[in-house]
Amino acid sequence: MYRVWTYVANTPLLLLLGMALGLGWANLAPVSFTFVTEFPLLFGSWIGRDAGLWLGAAGGAFGIDDLGDVDRVLTPAYLVADIGMAIVFAMAAKEAWEAAILRQGALRGRRAMVPLGATLGGATAAAGLFLALSAVLGSDAWDAASRAWAAPVSTDVALTWIAGRAIFGARHPAMRMLLVLAVADDVLAFAILALFFPAAPVAPGWLILPALAAATVWLACVAWPARRDRGNPARPATTRVRRRMGLWPYALAAAVSWVGVTRAGLHPALGLLPIVPAFPHATRAFGLFAEAERFLHDPLNRAQRALRSPAEIVLFLFAVVAAGVPLGAVDASSGALWAALVLGKPVGVVLGAWAMIAVAGPLRGVAARDLVVIGALAGCAVTWPLFLSNAALPLSAEGAALRIGALGSLVAVLVAAVLARALGVARRG
Repeated sequence: MYRVWTYVANTPLLLLLGMALGLGWANLAPVSFTFVTEFPLLFGSWIGRDAGLWLGAAGGAFGIDDLGDVDRVLTPAYLVADIGMAIVFAMAAKEAWEAAILRQGALRGRRAMVPLGATLGGATAAAGLFLALSAVLGSDAWDAASRAWAAPVSTDVALTWIAGRAIFGARHPAMRMLLVLAVADDVLAFAILALFFPAAPVAPGWLILPALAAATVWLACVAWPARRDRGNPARPATTRVRRRMGLWPYALAAAVSWVGVTRAGLHPALGLLPIVPAFPHATRAFGLFAEAERFLHDPLNRAQRALRSPAEIVLFLFAVVAAGVPLGAVDASSGALWAALVLGKPVGVVLGAWAMIAVAGPLRGVAARDLVVIGALAGCAVTWPLFLSNAALPLSAEGAALRIGALGSLVAVLVAAVLARALGVARRG
């Protein structure tokens, strides 16, 4: 197994610290937590939380009982969870894009079939169990699950990688499958968020804006210099554009793209994704989140390195904001989401992987017992369930209950460790 970028290794600590701070703050000093996270920075018509929801949940803390014709309220929590997370999603999208288009990419060929089968199996089983349990538990649980049914579909890349390395060792072939599974989960989550969870009434005409932004920056900074360099291996025009312009054209295109995606009614966190394919990228795959990519100078890898620190800050703040829920909010839907992650997802991952093994053959070095442990680790999903619960059920008791269930999925790491020991999984490296 290749060396993985330190961004992946640092993120779990930031997430855990942020979740501990947010959970403690919201329960020990709930008034100050609400005041800081929901402070009204701007009253407007198109960016921010729904004014009615904000008024009911936080308006009283600021002595506001009427907002008139205001439609949206911009708050620190919205800045972090809706706008800031666009940076984090762009980091993941970069890895998925390269894995899909580069030769020997992790999401291409027969080697990808088993992890992709595990992804689909895990997501289907988790969402199915979540809905089934919620239907049995009553109308309140069903109402929450029907609006946030996709909460258990994804896997935490950083948390599962750090836990997997502790269990399998850095050189175990199972680590590669675990990373591919987690990144494929991200791709599925992005698609679900775009298709099923709009943030506002959909206005598809606005999607012309991100398409034009991506096309313009690609034509100006990639296609035109490449045409001028045709037949010249030194590529002087391309080099000149990259040195003089740097990443600024892409930053401008990203801003335009974000506005277009948001105005189209899609979730703002998806706003930077249309620009990712417009970046010049590496010519070969080094692996998902590979440390070797820090030596590459193509604009896509340079942009990822530039966004590393902002992404880490956003993830920490997101954990504080999203995990800041009162423990008294726990209810039946918390248990349904927890069971979907810790029980349903592992079963689905294993069954999906075995189904693909029957078609594509086994992965070299990954035994059946390794798949069981990988499935258990896939149940550790905190970031996406927190995000989706907040997006689907903002400022609500139902959303808070689901977020408690998501935090409980951390126990999946202990389940995986126990299974690894019981099954005799050998650690490598």
